[in-house]
Amino acid sequence: MTPREILDTNQCNLEHQRALITYNVLFNGPLIISDSDYISNQHFREAIRQGNPFFRALIEEGFILFAIRHQDTQPVSMGKTAEDIFKRGGHTAWPGRSAIPPEQFGDSPEFDFVERNAQLIPFSLDQYSTRYQAEVLRVFRETSFRAEDLPTSYVQAILEICQEWTATGKSITWSFFTYGSDFWKALEQRFPGGHIFERYGQFIFDVARGPYVTFLPQALGVNPTYSREDRLGVNIWRGRYELTEEELLRITLRGSRINLADMAAGPAKLEAQDIRRLRISPALFAYEQACEEFSQGRNTANDTLGALGEYRHEVESAILNALHRRFSSETVAEQYHISGLSKIGQECLV
Repeated sequence: MTPREILDTNQCNLEHQRALITYNVLFNGPLIISDSDYISNQHFREAIRQGNPFFRALIEEGFILFAIRHQDTQPVSMGKTAEDIFKRGGHTAWPGRSAIPPEQFGDSPEFDFVERNAQLIPFSLDQYSTRYQAEVLRVFRETSFRAEDLPTSYVQAILEICQEWTATGKSITWSFFTYGSDFWKALEQRFPGGHIFERYGQFIFDVARGPYVTFLPQALGVNPTYSREDRLGVNIWRGRYELTEEELLRITLRGSRINLADMAAGPAKLEAQDIRRLRISPALFAYEQACEEFSQGRNTANDTLGALGEYRHEVESAILNALHRRFSSETVAEQYHISGLSKIGQECLV
C-alpha cells in the first residue's frame, strides 16, 4: 500500500510525487493506490488527464495498481465514489488541507483511463464499513488514554455519540470523524466552551485513522508502508499506545554514495524503462532473497544490508546516468538502525 504522504498535494507537487513514487517502486515493488487517494490527488489526476507518458506507463505496466471498492459484488465506478466522497465532505477532512473543486467530483477522463488500463484490485465496501465501525469502537473502548491526551469524560462522550448514531441505523465511517461532521457538532455541544476541537481534535482524528488505514492492507493481504501521520493511530490500533521504543541493533556500512541533492532530484529523472530494468535486475533479486533468508534466520543483518548496498549502487548509477553525472570517489559511512517496542519483557520488532 502506498504511504499517504507520497500523494499529499499539500506537501508534494507532481515532480516530488514522481520522485517518491519512483523510489518506492524501486525498493518496495508495485504500489497500490486506493481509489479515494487517487480521487483526492489533483496533481496525479491532471497528469493522467494530460497524457503524461511516465505515469501512464507505470499504470499500464502494473507498477501502480488501484484498490477499487465493490458493493454487492459489483465494482463501484470512480465517478460514483467521487460523488459519494463529495456528499460526505471527505474532501475537506481537516482545516488547512486544500479542498478539491466540486467540478472534479464525478465522471472524468482520468478515472476512465484507470478503469480501462490499470490492474484493479477489488475490496468490499460492506466489509470496510462493518470492520471500521467495530474497530474504531473497540479502540476508543479498550484503550486507556493518558489524561493529557484524551480525558476519560471525553472518551465516554465519544462512545455515547457513536452509540446514538448507530442506534438510528447509520454506520460509522471514516468521514464521521472528519472536520465539520455531525460527530464534532455533537461533541462540542456536550462540552460548550471547552475548546475540545482545538485541544484534542488532532488526537481524536489520529486515533480514528488507525482502523481506517489498516483496513485495505489487511483485506488485500499486502504489505503496508504507513505514513508518519498514521503512526499514532496504527500503534493504538495494534495495542502499542504506551510502549517505549528501544534500539535493538545498529550497523554501520561504508560505500560510495551520490550527494543528497542528486538523490532527491534523481528519481524524478528516471523513465519507466529504467524502473523496469532495475526491477528485473540480478541485484534486486539477490537483495529480496537476502531479505527472505534473514526473515527465516538463515543469514545476518550484515548480509542483507550488503545486498541492499549492491542494489542501491545499481539504482544510484541509473540516477547519475539520468543526471549525466559520475560517482564521486568519496565514501560515506551510513548507520542502519533496527528498533523495537518493549512490552512485558518481550521485544516486538517495528
